[in-house]
Amino acid sequence: DVQTSLNSETENLRSSPFDKFDYMDHWYPVAWLRDIPFKKPTKITVFDVDYVVSRVDNGKVDSDEEEEVIAVVDRCPHKSAALSEGRVTSCGRRFQCAYHGWSFDGKDGKCVEIPQTVSL
Repeated sequence: DVQTSLNSETENLRSSPFDKFDYMDHWYPVAWLRDIPFKKPTKITVFDVDYVVSRVDNGKVDSDEEEEVIAVVDRCPHKSAALSEGRVTSCGRRFQCAYHGWSFDGKDGKCVEIPQTVSL
C-alpha cells in the first residue's frame, strides 16, 4: 500500500539516534567557578530548568580545596518561591528561602529546617 510506505518513510525521517538520549542524565558546564559568587545564591538555567548555585567553604580542614559549589533546583516546595531570591545560611552549606525561611541542604536539596516548627 502506497500510504503505508509513505508513513513508514516519514516516520524514519522523524526518528533520530538522539531520540532516546537522556539529556538530564549528564553533567554540563554552566559557569566558570570564578563567576559564581561566594555565599550568594545565583540562578542558573539549564534546559529550561532553573537551579540555584553558590560557592561555599567546603568545611574540611585537611582538604587541598577550601571551596566547593553547591546546587539544587531553584524552587522551594512550600510556595514555589525561587531559592535564588533567598540567602546562603550562616553554616554556609544551605539555601534559605526568602519567603518563610525554610532551609535546604545544598548537596541533595532536602529540607533541613523549618523555623516555624518545634524541634524534637
